[in-house]
Amino acid sequence: MFATVKEKEIINGECKFSSLTCFGKDNAVQFAIEYLLEFNINAIIVDKKELAKLIFVFDSCFKYGAYAIETTSKEVTVFYGDNEGVRNALANVITLIHKKGDCFILPCCKIKDYPDITYRSVMIDIARGLPNYSRLKEDIKRLSLAKCNKIHLHLMDSLGICYNSNVIPMNSQINGTKLYTKADLKTLVEYCQKLGIEIIPEIEYPAHALTLTSLLPNLKCQVDVENQSGWTVCLGNEQTYEFFEKLILEICEIFPSKYIHIGGDEHCFDDLPDNRRYHWKDCKVCKKVMEKENISSERELFYYGIKKIRYIADKYGREIILWNDELDVSKAVEIPNDCIVQFWRIANKHRGPRKGCSFEKLLQTGCRVICSPFEYCYIDLEEYANPEKVSTFNFKCYANDGEFADMICGGEVCAWEYGNPKYTHYSRSFTPSAILLLEKMWNGKNVCYDKEYRRALSKHILGFDIPNGYDLFELFGSIMPPRINGQNSYATIKNELMDEETLLMHKKILNDIKNTYSPIYLNLLLELIEEEMK
Repeated sequence: MFATVKEKEIINGECKFSSLTCFGKDNAVQFAIEYLLEFNINAIIVDKKELAKLIFVFDSCFKYGAYAIETTSKEVTVFYGDNEGVRNALANVITLIHKKGDCFILPCCKIKDYPDITYRSVMIDIARGLPNYSRLKEDIKRLSLAKCNKIHLHLMDSLGICYNSNVIPMNSQINGTKLYTKADLKTLVEYCQKLGIEIIPEIEYPAHALTLTSLLPNLKCQVDVENQSGWTVCLGNEQTYEFFEKLILEICEIFPSKYIHIGGDEHCFDDLPDNRRYHWKDCKVCKKVMEKENISSERELFYYGIKKIRYIADKYGREIILWNDELDVSKAVEIPNDCIVQFWRIANKHRGPRKGCSFEKLLQTGCRVICSPFEYCYIDLEEYANPEKVSTFNFKCYANDGEFADMICGGEVCAWEYGNPKYTHYSRSFTPSAILLLEKMWNGKNVCYDKEYRRALSKHILGFDIPNGYDLFELFGSIMPPRINGQNSYATIKNELMDEETLLMHKKILNDIKNTYSPIYLNLLLELIEEEMK
């Protein structure tokens, strides 16, 4: 949004158009045409600059998604160095547009902008339930306007894998929701490419394997234990790696991303009952491998397994990402330092190498790091992220260690349980929550979530057809799910503060929005008002 750009100068005047004529290099212009169409803006390519309303100028000085915009009453000029810069500039143009009748209006201005973090991601968990496919696409569309360039899809967990795989013999549903097909996922990849977003798939290895080991018991450890846990796969069994090679190959056929997230978290639960235990130290097969490879501990065996999976991923041209909590970084970590490590927590007592998994130590390992600490970046529960925390959060300064800050390659919002039908707040809270954190990845400066910001956010969510100055959060409370200062959350309507006249006013405004690119979201808000008025 306009409030978060690095440099801006407002100039008197407006640029008006009913459709956009575009001129520039073919690949940039073609991408722009398709992108604008997703947001209900018709655009065509012209072969002469003087006929164009939107002009694209390549400039190699603009790196890694940076861009500049110059808007006069006659035309809009975008300067860019790559396609992501084109997308980021268009996202800003769209959020600046005001619509009056059939006319689009842009304020005259000069903008120069660039990201603080080049890898800006949102993790969407669809392994605990499958969301409505149309709603998922609509949510992703709005993330693109916040300059998100990665979607991390959590595909697999203890409940199974979320699509009809040829490798895992799953049933047809998770938590009562129907599985996606591989064709659905391929279509989603193509859709995200139009929006300038890369999808990074995640599988789970070696833990969170309860469904996997129940369906494929040959992947369990060989132990003489009553009520053996299926929480982890056997790390000594070559059949484990044969299975994961087939799964990774299938994943690579669906997702062209150069990355694959392999999980790697939460195999250690020494404080929980046996159903979440690992049996590597008692397993006949694991013991043989440990003896043969001169491995002295379960932690070293875990590293051995990570290296085996990394070798498979490398075979298919993929780099691996894994969660940090099972890595003991108090000393040299026995995994390749070309792996990307995603930080989410210092391990709890009895749940990993607590002494040796600090964020600062992780940065010093030489691995690239994605910053996503749960207390700031998880948007599933009220006790995690909230506007007061987020307003002053800086992804690059989380560790307060300038010497190694360049090792932070990315940031990520984590929407656990996104597809779980029990988590109903995501239908309303997901977009504003994710946008607030994505904007902090783009620009780490402190933000005040005042009326001006809330109005800009309302426009971002509902589209340029809303009245100038409309603030949907006056009706629906906080801009993130957790309650702040006693206010109701965005997940519940502020019914105790709204009389019928006010509700009717909001209903009329929302009903009059005809050109929204968020019809599902808009209808949901109208349904909430209708419920309140009964």
